[in-house]
Amino acid sequence: MTVHITKFKAALALIFVVLLVPATAIATHTFSDVEDGNYYTDAVEWAADNGITTGTSATTFSPDDDVTRAQNVTFAHRYDQNVVQPALTELESLLPIARSAGSNLDVDEDGSTTLLSVEIEAPVAGIIQLHGFVRVDTSPSSGVTSGTVFCSFSDGPGASQELMAKAEVWYSGVSTEEVTCPVSGALTVGAGTHTILLVAEGPNSSYFGDYQMNALFVPGGSYDSEMEELILFME
Repeated sequence: MTVHITKFKAALALIFVVLLVPATAIATHTFSDVEDGNYYTDAVEWAADNGITTGTSATTFSPDDDVTRAQNVTFAHRYDQNVVQPALTELESLLPIARSAGSNLDVDEDGSTTLLSVEIEAPVAGIIQLHGFVRVDTSPSSGVTSGTVFCSFSDGPGASQELMAKAEVWYSGVSTEEVTCPVSGALTVGAGTHTILLVAEGPNSSYFGDYQMNALFVPGGSYDSEMEELILFME
């Protein structure tokens, strides 16, 4: 479902770009009744080149004819299939996204625990931007212990460098309290597959109720806090 929402918003963005950016003149003269210099000449050539219109015949477009509902929806469908979907496929290949989520892990003793792991494929060198959180409350099976909860990202086997991203929250151990530990970070990577871990450490008898991590690859990018908002939005 998230992928569909993301594609829908990206498709809207592409439509706005098409509406805002003037079409480049392409003098292919596909149709004999579309003369040079008309306000619609370039648009007709663009639509023909992208398979959105095939004209009213092999050589005519009939620019003054009315458009039926059937023709209108056909134009929209061809635009989606011939323009939007290929662009989204290319976008996803350059901006791969990885997500993982889990819940209900009882911490029996102090120490670091790997909660989640994701693999993200970087087609070129760039930045992997990360966001995650861990929700902590009292263990249902143990006594109550207060202490500090640490959350961090860690590079998995074969990663190009150590990832430094760590957050902490104080957990009182009160049975009615729950706290959330958010963590964000970034990793400069080369092309290839990279494994990122979400690691948490809590006091004895703490309980990790829910946890989630998202990884977004940005080709040739640099760490930008605004991208964290994008990742949050895409959850």
